[in-house]
Amino acid sequence: MNLKTNLPRFLRLLTSAGAVPPIGPGAADTRLLANVLAGAILLTIFSGAGMWLASRHIGVLIIYGVAILAQLPAWLLMRRGRVRAGAWLLATLLWLHFTALSTVQGGQGSEQSLGHLLVIILAVVLLGARAGLFFLVLSIGWQLVLAYGLSEWFGLYLLVPQEVWPLWASISVFFVMSYMLLALATHNLRRALDDSRQLEERYRSLFEQSNDAIFIQSLELPFRTSANHRAAQMLGYSVMELSVLSLNDLAPLTDRAEDAALLERLLAGERIPPYERRLSCKAGDEILVEINASLIHDRAGRPMFLQSIVRDISERKQIETELREIQQRYQSLFESTNDAVYLMDLNLIQVATNPQGAEMLGYRMEEIIGRNALDFVVPDEAAPATNVRAALLAGRKVPIYERTMLRKDGSKITAEVSAGLVYGPDGQPLYIQTVLRDITWRKKLEEQLTQSLVETELLARTDALTGLKNRRAVEEYAAAQLQRALREDTPMSLVMLDMDQLKKINDTHGHQAGDLALKHFADLLRRAIRPYDVAGRWAGDEFILVLPGARQAAACAMAARLQRTLREQPVQLEGVVMSLQASIGVAAVPPGESRKITLDDLVRWADEALYAAKQNGRGEVRVYQPGQGVLPAGGESPEA
Repeated sequence: MNLKTNLPRFLRLLTSAGAVPPIGPGAADTRLLANVLAGAILLTIFSGAGMWLASRHIGVLIIYGVAILAQLPAWLLMRRGRVRAGAWLLATLLWLHFTALSTVQGGQGSEQSLGHLLVIILAVVLLGARAGLFFLVLSIGWQLVLAYGLSEWFGLYLLVPQEVWPLWASISVFFVMSYMLLALATHNLRRALDDSRQLEERYRSLFEQSNDAIFIQSLELPFRTSANHRAAQMLGYSVMELSVLSLNDLAPLTDRAEDAALLERLLAGERIPPYERRLSCKAGDEILVEINASLIHDRAGRPMFLQSIVRDISERKQIETELREIQQRYQSLFESTNDAVYLMDLNLIQVATNPQGAEMLGYRMEEIIGRNALDFVVPDEAAPATNVRAALLAGRKVPIYERTMLRKDGSKITAEVSAGLVYGPDGQPLYIQTVLRDITWRKKLEEQLTQSLVETELLARTDALTGLKNRRAVEEYAAAQLQRALREDTPMSLVMLDMDQLKKINDTHGHQAGDLALKHFADLLRRAIRPYDVAGRWAGDEFILVLPGARQAAACAMAARLQRTLREQPVQLEGVVMSLQASIGVAAVPPGESRKITLDDLVRWADEALYAAKQNGRGEVRVYQPGQGVLPAGGESPEA
């Protein structure tokens, strides 16, 4: 041991404030100290009374009166919780008491030496090492004063003969050794107490702040249970009420025998895994809990307590039940829906499908799982399918779309697809789910319906007998072409025709012959017009031609050509060959005033010209000239 190195450390240990800190009692310890001091006061009173009765000396009353007065203020301070102030006052007054006693008796006797030692002990324990050192120095100093100031000695603690070692030195050495031993012992005790308190505080904090209920039950009579506040809150009891109850008391009667068997297994050294149990609350309802039970042993390995950590899992069980129901409903929906459902990972690898999904594509379910979803899409639509995946992973919502799928036999179907992401608990996408509905039959119906609509529209705009456009269709076409002619300042003509012999044919040969004549007339009109001209049946035996881009002269030339064609291509009616003829009226958009012309104007002009042609012997062509009225048609060649 290196004395030079360790002696300063030893002295610092004995004199530092932190080496032997004062013991800070709690409320219960404070009351104990006050009560002990009260007992000491009573002992001092009785001792003083006895000594005075034995000696009848006034000095005895003075000495013991001072001792009582020294203790009373300290007792009052401790009663109010001011332990440190009371300890300082008590130590100081007691030291003065024993000092005065040694002065009266003429030297340091055994009583005074024990009194000073008591003061030193009191100072170290309650005030710390420095306070004890202070009173140690005062006591040794007082020994020196007595040694050189008084001649009589009545010492008790002579360690060596007085001739070799003076009495005051012996007493001083005794004080120093006692102080050192007491300081070191108090230091170690304090450290052990601090460690114990810290461990107890940590355990108490864990015990009280745990989110789980904790029950610690003794295994020896009388059986007592320590429960934390979470246990009281969980079961609706107070902590005091739980102190006389065990978990076995709170369990249903049917489970208590099993609980006793579990305890036997624990006592036999077997480890019991957490188990579930129903516990009764104070209100009468029951909760489902998970119990983790274990034994607490002493240092010798003997079981002392049964510790049970109880967790309320009622809500968790309810959530698990709801999740299980949701999963069952989803599974039922997944398997029983009429639509095909496919679940694929983020790389478009199929991981699950329902029976309808396999049936739609003509595969078995195990043949689909593990394959890329693009294998079942026509090659032309593989890129759009990849774009859907990218859009979903980018967080965009993909509307319902159509996709052409390949079946196992090579046939194709059209499917309506709804795609979305399936997320995990952390919010990250796990899978891509697609729901497909076979709409092949619907697409065919739509195509048929579209074709029917086209045909219906065509029928609605076509004259049933002649196959030419009906009046409504002609009016729409003529109005559109007139607007174009007015906008672009181009010519346009309108020709109205009337079959002159239709009434005679009907009366002579019947209406079927009249219908045949109408069809023949319409066919000649259809072959006579240009591709962008329109011929239509206006009403009865009246027809109309719309000639975009044709001036009046060209329209008159076409009318004259029609007259010749009618004569040259007769119709056979019941074996009789008959040439047809028609009265024709022509009207054209006049140049210069085109923006003032309406379709009603053109129709009215052409109708007036037609009426004039019929009045002039039939089979004629007349032209309406704005400002001049109806005129005979010229013989100009047709123009585009």
